[in-house]
Amino acid sequence: MVNLFKINPKLLHLVKITLIMFFVALTSLIIAQSFTKIDFTYDSLSFSLQSKFSPKGGTLITIPPLGEVYLKSHNTPWQFIFTLKEIDFLKVEKQFASWETTKSWTILLKKVIKNAFVNFFMLALITGLLGGIIALLIFRIYPNSRKFWLGSFIAVTTICMLFGHSMYTFNTNSVNNPIYKGSLSSAPWILNLISLSIDNIEIIGENLRNVPNILPKLYKQAGYISSLGSVAKDLRVLHISDIH
Repeated sequence: MVNLFKINPKLLHLVKITLIMFFVALTSLIIAQSFTKIDFTYDSLSFSLQSKFSPKGGTLITIPPLGEVYLKSHNTPWQFIFTLKEIDFLKVEKQFASWETTKSWTILLKKVIKNAFVNFFMLALITGLLGGIIALLIFRIYPNSRKFWLGSFIAVTTICMLFGHSMYTFNTNSVNNPIYKGSLSSAPWILNLISLSIDNIEIIGENLRNVPNILPKLYKQAGYISSLGSVAKDLRVLHISDIH
């Protein structure tokens, strides 16, 4: 009767190893998401990219102090967070004279974001592997053991699976249905205005280059305008325009 309730040592060992490897995978994720952060720039804009656990997944774009924009880009419980850190206004001013076409502008932006994701993935692999090694050492599993290499493989595989699934299911059309948070939720037209401006950036640039030629003519024409008091009419119309 005693043998019926005796636990098989091999089964007990298998359960123990399984729990240890689960802890290794979990630790690698926690370390990766806590210490994986990169900074990158696009022209006059500086961003940071990091991640966190989130059941709803997706991509979060933080624009302090205006608020946040959430994109339902993927369902993997690994949320990517872009944060606008700085705007170089002096550089923006210099770029007004040499705006590129919309097509080349968007191609360059996609390239910058792609490079940022590649660098982020490589750093996540390194930090995740370190997290897995730390978990193995806690259980006194050292490099001279097969369990150590198994745990290291599981740590790397966990990061690759989550990141790979996020990229594979990433939906770029999610930018058409953003969810605004904070101050942006009260004024989403601001971003729509920015979007329209980007779509017509070459026209805006051309008009800005024409401003220095138009202003002298405007002031010259203003000099020919007679005083309103000299107009011998019963009806007088004052037309005020915004010269900006």
